[in-house]
Amino acid sequence: MSSVDKHATMVEDQDCPKLPTPESIVIPNDDVAARPNEGDVTGSDDDNPTVTGEIVNNSIIVREEKIITEIEIITSDLSSSSPDLEAAEKTADQDERHHRDPNEVDWDGPDDPECPMNWSRWRKSWIITILSVLRLLIPFASSMMAPAILNIHDELHSDSATLDTLSISIFMLGVGAGPLLFAPLSELYGRNLIYHLSNFFFTISSVGCAKAPSLKSLIGFRLLAGIAGSAVISNGGGTIADIVPKESRGLITTLMVLGQLIGPVIGPTVGGYVSQGLGWRWIFWLLTIVSGVFTFLGFIFLRETHAPTLLKWKAARLRRKTGNQLLYHKGKSSFPQRELFMKACQRPLRMLFTNPVIFIVSIYIALVLGYAYILFTSFAFIFQQRYGFGEGTTGLLYFGIGIGMLAALVWMSRYSDRIFAQKERQTGKSKAEFRLIPLLYGTFFIPVGYIIYGWAVEYHVYWVVPILATMLMGVGTVLALVVTQTYLIDAFTVHAASANAANSPIRCLAAALLPLSGLSLYDALTFGWGNTMLALIALVFSALPWITYRYGEQLRARYNADTK
Repeated sequence: MSSVDKHATMVEDQDCPKLPTPESIVIPNDDVAARPNEGDVTGSDDDNPTVTGEIVNNSIIVREEKIITEIEIITSDLSSSSPDLEAAEKTADQDERHHRDPNEVDWDGPDDPECPMNWSRWRKSWIITILSVLRLLIPFASSMMAPAILNIHDELHSDSATLDTLSISIFMLGVGAGPLLFAPLSELYGRNLIYHLSNFFFTISSVGCAKAPSLKSLIGFRLLAGIAGSAVISNGGGTIADIVPKESRGLITTLMVLGQLIGPVIGPTVGGYVSQGLGWRWIFWLLTIVSGVFTFLGFIFLRETHAPTLLKWKAARLRRKTGNQLLYHKGKSSFPQRELFMKACQRPLRMLFTNPVIFIVSIYIALVLGYAYILFTSFAFIFQQRYGFGEGTTGLLYFGIGIGMLAALVWMSRYSDRIFAQKERQTGKSKAEFRLIPLLYGTFFIPVGYIIYGWAVEYHVYWVVPILATMLMGVGTVLALVVTQTYLIDAFTVHAASANAANSPIRCLAAALLPLSGLSLYDALTFGWGNTMLALIALVFSALPWITYRYGEQLRARYNADTK
């Protein structure tokens, strides 16, 4: 890793200071002796730690992956009792502050109220609630026009079913492209600025969709809307990492993803009836009104949570207050901001193509999301033409997959953190791969659902049967999206936004392009065999979560250079 990358990492790698844990204290062998009342004891050339103070029985070396501080420990036995450990922790914190550059600005201890992790529950709840609503709105827009696609086809004089489908799915291409810019920007300039700008431009793009004079212009504005709306999707994981402790992230991630997953289900229902009653253009006028309202609410309630950005602001305040221009925030890089920005923009793609864990997770999520949008874009053609449903009624059919998603979300909110904690107790250690446990068996919901759905439509079975099959797909989709997002947050905490942004290109490319082949696949293989082929592919890809669970920790340890 280049020196620039290292400095770029320093800018981001800020959190509330943590004291050494009991597990980080290692008692050396008896042959590493120290005489009482001697000033310093110096270890090997490799480690070169120094232990200062009176040592009676043995020297205690504190390590946490590397030597992080000098510690004075006064103890009378080697049993590592609780009072001794507490004294060691306090001494470590005091010694670290003693050796810190007096001009370096950091948090005022682990309980500093300015640190986002220490904010009140009320303040955190407002931030999470607003982001959850905004995360509902963007997926809501992605599929809202789906039931009206035949009306749009007629009014805009389209002669291509592929372009009709593209006008729906192109939104996801924008959602995949935006995070490559917005996630690194949020890690350099903070989350809040990116949220406000993206929400504003999403509102403007929705106006463009409502006024589109042709199908091609509609596709263009839909792409811009997807790009603008992607920030709240990709950066939400970074905000969770900023303010939510690890042991609570499963529940919070589930609640935030609730809006993201329910949006594509509610969208077609609302869009179908709006188009039927007011015309398809009012779908986008409604989006403009709602996004405008929540953009305004975001300006009021959202607060900056990115720790390095807050420390930078704190240093600037202290420079103005004290007149000391030598003050600087912890982790400040000596490299030019432009160079750091370029490195930050490259980070998501580097993480994607140099870290096998992120690549494997991205491939699986791409398949799952692509399959979901095959359903979303084909419902209107299948149920309006094959079953004779109207636009409004077709929109209601999306509730099948929505009920499955909701059931999975309820289950995840109740058991995700419990499973993680139980596995920690059983193994005596904590690792991010424990987050994948609910997905290991949940991978089979999607292939089973597709087989039932395909053959029910093929033989024109009563419409309830294929909708029940979509419920199974909804369960599998939620398990995949929630579990993998929580896993990436825990595995790449400091760069959580970039880790989630890294899988966006493949994920959203699949969501944008796979639906274009859906109707052609059904025409060539029929609904039964076409969906059976999709199910078999999904079954093969279900091995990827198992591989990540088994080998993820080793792969992250081996291929960690470009995640920093």
